Amino acid sequence: MPEEKPWHVEGLDNLGWVLMDYVNAVIHIFQPDQRDFYSLERLWADGKSEVVEDHITAE
Repeated sequence: MPEEKPWHVEGLDNLGWVLMDYVNAVIHIFQPDQRDFYSLERLWADGKSEVVEDHITAE
């Protein structure tokens, strides 16, 4: 399976909120305090959401 690379990545300098843009999907990785502050679930309440913690495997 070929490795997918993001089109754009932001936030690697502080790691409080990392955004990975794959064009058809955007991944947000938050520290707990940043997640509470920005509350994206409220802003995007009508959007599709999927929890992926069960899908992540260590390499």
